This record gives sequence, structure tokens and C-alpha cells, in this order.
Amino acid sequence: SRTTRSGPALERQQQAEPTSFVGRAHAVVEIGAALGTHRLVTVTGPGGVGKTRLALRAAAQASHRPRHRTAIVELAPLRDQAGLGQVIATVLDVQQRQHRSIDETVLDFLEDRELLLVLDNCEHVIDAVAAFVERLLLRCPQVTLLATSREPLGLPGEYVHVLAPLVSPTPAESDVDRIAVAPAVQLFVDRAASACPGFALGPGNAAAVAEICRRLDGLPLALELAAARLRVLGPAALADRLDQRFQLLGTRRHGTDPRQRNLHDLVEWSYDLLDRREQEVFVQLSVFAGTFEMDAAAEVCLVEGDDDILDVLVALVEKSMVQLTDPDSPRYQLLETLREFGHRRLQDAGTLAAVQRRHLRWYGQVARCGRAGLDGPDEASWSARLDLEVDNFRAAHAFAVSEGNADAASALVADLREQAFRRIRYEVSSWADATLAILADDHPLLPVVLGVSAYGRWVRGDLEAAIERAERAAALEALVDGADPSGVPERVLGNAYFYLGRTDQALEWMDRMVAAAHRSRSPAQLAHATYMRSVAQTSVGDSTRGAALANEAKEASEQTGSLTAVAQAAYALGLALQAAHPAAAIDHLRTSARLAGAAGNRWLEGFALTEVHWLVAQQGDPLSGLRGYADVIDAWYRGGDWANQWLSLRHVFGILIELRAHEPAAVVHGVLAATGAAYALPYEPADARRLSADVVALRELLGPAEFSAATRVGTAMSDGEAVTYVLDQIEQLSGAGSHPTSE
Repeated sequence: SRTTRSGPALERQQQAEPTSFVGRAHAVVEIGAALGTHRLVTVTGPGGVGKTRLALRAAAQASHRPRHRTAIVELAPLRDQAGLGQVIATVLDVQQRQHRSIDETVLDFLEDRELLLVLDNCEHVIDAVAAFVERLLLRCPQVTLLATSREPLGLPGEYVHVLAPLVSPTPAESDVDRIAVAPAVQLFVDRAASACPGFALGPGNAAAVAEICRRLDGLPLALELAAARLRVLGPAALADRLDQRFQLLGTRRHGTDPRQRNLHDLVEWSYDLLDRREQEVFVQLSVFAGTFEMDAAAEVCLVEGDDDILDVLVALVEKSMVQLTDPDSPRYQLLETLREFGHRRLQDAGTLAAVQRRHLRWYGQVARCGRAGLDGPDEASWSARLDLEVDNFRAAHAFAVSEGNADAASALVADLREQAFRRIRYEVSSWADATLAILADDHPLLPVVLGVSAYGRWVRGDLEAAIERAERAAALEALVDGADPSGVPERVLGNAYFYLGRTDQALEWMDRMVAAAHRSRSPAQLAHATYMRSVAQTSVGDSTRGAALANEAKEASEQTGSLTAVAQAAYALGLALQAAHPAAAIDHLRTSARLAGAAGNRWLEGFALTEVHWLVAQQGDPLSGLRGYADVIDAWYRGGDWANQWLSLRHVFGILIELRAHEPAAVVHGVLAATGAAYALPYEPADARRLSADVVALRELLGPAEFSAATRVGTAMSDGEAVTYVLDQIEQLSGAGSHPTSE
């Protein structure tokens, strides 16, 4: 079975941790053993007990097992239970498929994969998580789940590991050496030494430290918050303050877990000890989903006076109220327990919506700048930055829709569309669908939002709906004052009509796309439009005109400095040279793939590699060409890019015949026949003749009965089954290292 990539959270976990991991070695071993015998393991315990960190450590160790991969889904930023599937899909790098919900798409993808899936911070969306996990356990037999939650999911077969707080010294314990070995004391001393260099446990403070650890029930988060206070209070004074505080507040919530109550009280006490500026900034930071940068905090958080937000953030980090996640950028985040506290404060004060509006305004500005940045020399850095902000963009868009803010919601869709298309992350098309519900018929961004919605349907293979929406969008573009000549509707229609073999209509829409690019006065848009027009011209057999258009695309690209624009021109020229000068074509196409990869444009990189691998196979190395398709096909399948998936499989069919893998070739032919993938771009007339000849020869080699039987197998396959079949064939043929025959 094939496996998924590890998520970014696991990559962060496998790097050096900023603080030591104290007192949990036995728990890591126990969870690792449980994962070997149970398909659902849930780590439960009160907030602040260290569930997340323990799960990440256990997952990192599990990922070292042969063939075992891990994906970590951080649910803390999720506020809407209905968004669970999308968050999981984003981590798995999977996009929604035709006629399937996002949940069904994820389940389809995981059905035959071996994976450890970690769902972190489930408690606030536990109903949705339990329902999804129950279906996953039934559908996906090779997936193991590790969840963290303040309560079990309540499913049959669930192994529940109750994570206890760290052990503290007993009240009778007075020996310094014996106090020092208590895990709670070890953690407190470690964090205290970080906060106050030179701090050490000794006879003068051991009793007070032991009391602090007991008072805080050994909760790691509480111990870290308290240790940060040693900058202004000695251990004895801190122990006295905690005792007084809990005596005062402890009667407020008699029905709650005492440990959770004490943690809340400590968070509240830590908050009360902040100065006014720090309090104001802290609660406003709770609107961020995931991580955020300093400039974002400065724009979203209103503070009286001329205080530098950096000074306030530094103070909050020093007091363990905010985490510094990336010192180079820098980027910050709030732990979920602290985020909940701040969020509740904003709600109680009636100021939550106002802060969310500033959050929306800031991320609308980031998206707008990112759109411009993607068309210039800083494309790669902008693409990376926009990727970091997906959680915040998602939250901002959802808030805009909930408020009926059509201008902001549609602007986010319009400005983020190219990033989404280039990264093969088509979630933006579902944002477009949600935005359409609040857009007036005369809104200037309605045509582009409709176009993005149509694009989502095109890549998923829903051609009828894609054409209907794109034609409506194109018609509105001519009627609505101030409409953005985005070229997106024309792009969809050119591709869709080519796919259906209606080349005259396709070329007409592509000419209109070039005209829209001229109206936009955007060199980057013109480079894209002429590149597509070049590919289309080459595909109808006119490579001379195709090369001329490729040079026009190159001229436009030189005005942008955008790697994507240059890569598009290189691709178009490589395709035009493919028939007459294959060696030069490979060079251009490899350059296109390299530049696209450097720009973060996964779509164009995969598109170029599709042709590179085909030409490598045609130049006498079919096995190397076939191997190259494994990653490309996997990327199209994850992205839900239906059209490019079949384009790549069309080339794989030809290579399988060259390798004399006749029966697998017949199965793939059945797959292609069922999808009608005969005319997807790029497709030269020579390719059509070759494909027809290959099918005739294959029928003769296998015999009519065997050919029909194999073809029927492919015809009956779903796209997921087809992809899995092809990837398995690539793996088998690559391992064999020879040219098998069907006899």
C-alpha cells in the first residue's frame, strides 16, 4: 500500500525541542505499545497536562517504523464542526473529488493506505470527530488513530490512556534529594532555570518548590506559567500567592475537576498579573487561528499609547502566555487552553466581533499583496508565506461569510485563487461556493468568484457544471461594471471544451482569454494566457505557430520576474519542439519543472514532469520514464486534479505497451475509455494516431477475449482504484527492472 506525506507538525516535532521532555518516558512506551495492538488510542486528561506533546513524541517514534508514516492534524484552530473533513484533507494534501463530499474524499483516499493519523485537541469538536473516526475505522483497515482529548471519543475498541499529572513530592517529604527526583519538580526547576538563569534547587527553596508543584497538581502548563513568575517572585512568595489565590477562587466552580479548576485559576491569576497592555494584547491574540507574525499582531491588536507590539509580545513569551514557534520569521501562537481563556474574555466583553473584523481586514490585505507578489520576482517567498496563513485565511473567510461581508469574502477568493491553483489546493473553490450565497448579481467580483467555482468543478471532472458556471461568469463579465477581466472563466472553458474534443470552441475561448489578459494590462496574466494558447495550438498540430506563441509568452514573462511565468513559456516551447527536436524539448521542459518547483508552483511542476517522463520513455528509457510518473500521479490524485490524472495515465498506457506489460496496459485502456480522456491538453494529432494503433496492436497481442476482460476490469474501477492499480504496477515493474510480457 502507498503512504502519505508527514504533516508539518510532525516535521516540527522531529526537530530539536525548545524545552526538555520530563517525566513521560514510560507513557511514550505505553502509547507506542498500544498503537501496536489497537487501531484507536486516545490520550485523555485535563487541559495543560501535556497530551499534545506526549502524542507528538509517541507519533515521532512510531514514524521510524518500516513503512509507517504519520500525519498530524491540529484541530485547535477549528471552530466549526462541519470543517473537520477539510482540515484533515489539508494535512493529507488531498482535495475534494467529483460528486464526493470532503469527508468521503478523505475516506476514499485513506482506504488502502497504511498511516498513523493523529487528531490533536478533539474536545471542542468531539461529536464530529467521533462520527468521522467511526466511519474511518470501518472503511480504512490500515489506518491507526491517535487522538488527544479531554474526554474519550466513546467508540468501541478505543484504548484510553489517562494521562496523569506529573508526580509531586508528598507533604511529608523534606529531603532535598528526594524532592529533586519528583517529575513535577524536575519540570519546574528546568523551566525556572530557563526563566532565571542560575536558578537551582537547594535546601533554601526545596520546600517551597515542592509546595508549588503540589498546589498546581503537577500540571505541566501550570508549572511552566508559575516558573515564569520567578523573575519577580521567589519560590516562597510564589507558593504563598498561589495558596491565597486558590483559596479565594477555588469555591467558584464546585462541580468541576479540581485540577482543571486550579489550571483555570492559575491562567486567570497569570492574566491578572499582566500589565494593562499585556492583557489587552493577550486576549486579542486569541482570534488568530494557528500561528501568526508580529506585523499581524500589531494590526489586529489595538493598544492605547505608542507601545511597540514587539515589546509586549516578548513580555508575553517570557511569561509563557504566548509561544514563539519560529524565531527567524518570527511567528507566534497561543496554546489552546490559553486561547480559550482569551476568546472567552473577548466574548464576555462584547468585543470579539470587532477584533475579528480587524483580523479579516489584515488577512484581506495579506491576500491582496500576495496576489501581486505571486506575479513578480518575490513569488517563491510569497507562496511560502501564503501557505503559512491558510488557517487564518480560512477563519477570516468564514467570518466574512457569517457577517454577510460580500466585499471581503469575494476579495479573498479572487486574491488567493492563483496560490490555490498553483499549490493544487482547491479548497478556495468551496470558499467561492459559499461566497456566491451572499453576492449580489451586480457585484464586480461575481464573475471571478463564479469562475473560481467553475474551476473547482473542472479539475474534479464535473464538466457540465464547470461549463455552465464559466459561461455565466463570462457573460456577466461583459455586463457588470468594473468586473475584473481575470481570464478564469475563459481558462475553464478552453480546457473543458478541449477535453470534450470541441477544439474550435476551445480555441475561441482561449483567444478570448488572451484578449482579457490584454485588457487587464498584467504581464503575468498575458504570459499565462499566451502560454495556454501556445499549448492549444501545438495540440491541434500547428507546432510552428505554437512556438511563436511560446516566444510571445516568454516576452511577457520577462516583464514580470515571476518564475512561474518563465516556466510557463519554457513549457510551451518544449511542447512545440517535442516532435521535431525531442532532446531540446526535454531541456526546456526540465527547465520548466525546475523553475516551477523553485517558485512553489506544484501544478506546473507536475504538468512539465508529465511530458518530461514521456519523452524520456520515448528516447529509449521507458522504465525510467515510468518510474517518474509515480510521484506525478500521486500528486494529481491527492489534488483531485481529474483531468491531469488521466493525461498522465494516457502516457503510462503507452509506456506499459513499450515494456510489454500488455495486460496492465489493457486495464489502463479500460480506465481511460471510461473517463473519455481522449482530448485533454496537451494532445497532438500524432498522439491520437499512436494511441489508436497501440490499442489495435494490444488487442491482437492479447487476443479479443483477454483484451476485453482486462479492459472491463479497468472500466469498472473508480479513479482511486485506478490510481492505486497503476502505482502498484509501477512499483512492481520498477522492482523487476526488466521488460515483462503478458504471456
